[in-house]
Amino acid sequence: MHKFLIDNLSLVIPTKDDHLRIYENIELLNKYLLNNVGEFEIIIVSNGSSKESIVQLNTLCSKNQNLKHIVLNKSGKGLAIKEGIAKSKFDNLLFSDADCSVSIDEFNKFVNNYKLKSGFVVGNRKNSDSLNLNSPYLRKVSGYLYSRLIKSIFKLDIEDTQCGFKAIDKSVFKDCQNFITEGYSFDLELFLLADKENINITQIPVKYIHNTNSKISIFKDTIKMLKELFVIYRFLKYD
Repeated sequence: MHKFLIDNLSLVIPTKDDHLRIYENIELLNKYLLNNVGEFEIIIVSNGSSKESIVQLNTLCSKNQNLKHIVLNKSGKGLAIKEGIAKSKFDNLLFSDADCSVSIDEFNKFVNNYKLKSGFVVGNRKNSDSLNLNSPYLRKVSGYLYSRLIKSIFKLDIEDTQCGFKAIDKSVFKDCQNFITEGYSFDLELFLLADKENINITQIPVKYIHNTNSKISIFKDTIKMLKELFVIYRFLKYD
């Protein structure tokens, strides 16, 4: 009889100076994983963080054997996730934002019969069964327009590509690390890679609570993501 929700899990958390948020959430994350996962690791990937943030996270990780801290000099969420995938030791892999805007408890919905529901399980903040709380109006509008653009260009019928809460079974989704963009658009590439390799994508409605101190700039980051869209369109080939 299984004691745990799933046998193993690598939790990857990208961060750029988010050490205070990680300090706030680490106890909850660790407690959940201890109670629900047989073997686990938490991989924190600093990308372009300050020396102070790196020192704080090194101190935190030195006190917990399940924590690992990787430091990248260059910033980029895609870079951080790619490094986390490369250094993870378990096939079951979960990405989560440092602010835990989607609670770790939502992972319960990602699992069935002690394994991930598919090779690629993704949180969906935009489904009618989802709860999307405190998101600014402009962010909702920009997200809607971005989704429409993706559907138009890539013919990808996904409600929410950008939710930071996603899980991958590396034994099934073997090409999950083969994305080329270094910023936020790596999410889109994951969907395109999964679609190309006929990996089943399971969309899970989740409860999302927007962090009012979010560092994402709607204007600057949207421009960056649009540029990355054209990079993806130009360099990736699809059958």
